[in-house]
Amino acid sequence: MEIALLIGSGISIPIGLPNTEEITNNIFPPKDIYLASDSHFYYGKPNPLIPEQAEYNIIINEIISFIFREIKKSDEFQLRDTDINYEDLFYIASNIRSYVYGSNRDAVVLQFVKKLKLNLAALLDNFQFGLHEVLNYSVKYIEDMVRINLLYKPTNFDSLSIFSDIYKDKKIENIHIFSLNHDILLEEFFRGKKDFTNGFEKEVNKVKYWDPNEFYKNYRVKLYKLHGSISWFYFIPNNKKGPILFGDIGDDPDFYHTKDPDGKYQWPMGNAHMLIGTYNKILSYTTDSIFSELFYLFQHKLRCIKNLIIIGYGFKDDGINNKIRMYYQDARDIKILIINPENLKQIVENQLGNSYYKQNKIIFLKKSINDISWEELKRIIN
Repeated sequence: MEIALLIGSGISIPIGLPNTEEITNNIFPPKDIYLASDSHFYYGKPNPLIPEQAEYNIIINEIISFIFREIKKSDEFQLRDTDINYEDLFYIASNIRSYVYGSNRDAVVLQFVKKLKLNLAALLDNFQFGLHEVLNYSVKYIEDMVRINLLYKPTNFDSLSIFSDIYKDKKIENIHIFSLNHDILLEEFFRGKKDFTNGFEKEVNKVKYWDPNEFYKNYRVKLYKLHGSISWFYFIPNNKKGPILFGDIGDDPDFYHTKDPDGKYQWPMGNAHMLIGTYNKILSYTTDSIFSELFYLFQHKLRCIKNLIIIGYGFKDDGINNKIRMYYQDARDIKILIINPENLKQIVENQLGNSYYKQNKIIFLKKSINDISWEELKRIIN
């Protein structure tokens, strides 16, 4: 027997990780943050001896406030029933940055750029910052804060008993878990299990290095992190010679002091490799070497496995929804089991189409992850 699970933040929140609203509130407006010497943002009061730290706070707050106001005035926002969140802010900020850097020539984005320049003119002049610089740091700020907010090492996995039961069921030969979460909850849950992989090789000097061939080996449990992770980084050798490596630092928050396989220090390139935003994720599924590999494996398994169990996912990723719809709309003898404490019937129908309901392919369980058992799920999907 082979099963596939697609999981969202609904499995992490009961453990104690913050939800989207809480992360957004911790990011905007910026509160006591500073830009450290490693060019990353952290929580803490700016150093009064380094005036640039406080200046970055002011200008980042102005940029994100501007984006917030513009989103709120947009026609699209008026039609939706959810609040603005950090993914919306990141999507607009990164698009404005891309335009200013010359890699995006969208006419709609140009209007944002013109308005933003007028709003920031006095601040940029006073602080002697360039627009390129402050936009880059605004995007980096959101990425850093998302990572820091998800740096939570759980000690109690009681709410993941469903995964324990699935793992203990020896009739299941292969367990494929497709995660849309950036946290490392499931990596911690399966830590020490020799039949588990997340696409990285055996640890060397406390870092595991990416090798997608691991997914084709005989591991019983395979975790595919479709949106990346707070623990994934690209690394460049200390002497800047040799290959750039892609590694997973696990539960160690210190990404700046890792060693390569030869025991020499290596330096992180940019931020943690995560997909944050909205529509930009669809592009990354085909253009980013890591995410395109993971997305291909997701598509492949959708073709091969009849039953898909979806836990804690709110159906807000168009790229994921499109693949589910594409591969299952004409298939027979398949079931999609959706487990979520919220009533998602209308949302799912809007995203996947009503043909699923007519063919009885979708089954809803309006429950949280704490309230389900593997025995109950087996009765439904068998």
